[in-house]
Amino acid sequence: EAGLSRSPEYAIVNFEVADSSAEKISKTWSAWALIKYPQEEKQKILDRWNASIASINDLKKQENKIPIQFALTMKTSDGRAQYRNGETITFNVLSDVDCYLVLLDHQSDGTTVLLFPNRFQKDCFVKKGQSVSIPSSVGQSFALTVGSPFGDDRVEAIAATKKSVLHSVFADLSDELSGGQSMAVVQRGIFVQGLSSAMDGPADAELKWSRAELSLSTYAK
Repeated sequence: EAGLSRSPEYAIVNFEVADSSAEKISKTWSAWALIKYPQEEKQKILDRWNASIASINDLKKQENKIPIQFALTMKTSDGRAQYRNGETITFNVLSDVDCYLVLLDHQSDGTTVLLFPNRFQKDCFVKKGQSVSIPSSVGQSFALTVGSPFGDDRVEAIAATKKSVLHSVFADLSDELSGGQSMAVVQRGIFVQGLSSAMDGPADAELKWSRAELSLSTYAK
């Protein structure tokens, strides 16, 4: 329900083979192994998995407030969903209408990183049919490099045909970046508040919304 998929990282690790045997009966081999698996290792995996599910399910409740009224697609440039420390990630977003876009990374520690707009891509307006790369591959830009906190992140693209309260809030944050920051980092509540203000505002028949999301897993090694 959370949209998570199991990865090799959830396989049994740091176990001890206590005993094993193999025998051939006629033309068929059979084998067995007795594995001792530390409970603390299992608990680490379960704790991360449960925390990820709880965090993502909470975000899905917020995402469900946003209607999908036009086509918006998002993917990683290499098609992957699992990354290790030090690797880089690029996102590609495509809309079938002119719109205003924000791209958010809801991290496992409860913070939200504003991936777009950013220091080098301050205009959140996106043209119909024009794929946007984040970070941009044109001109001076920055790299999205995997680092802590590691865990399961929810990356979310939210678009509207008019500049909503939500888009204005995040555009202002990107304008206020200082000290060489490439992206703004906020607490999850800022996103929830901005989304609620946008969704609860006066009805506008001309305002159309859409969203796209994906889950990424990041690891220390």
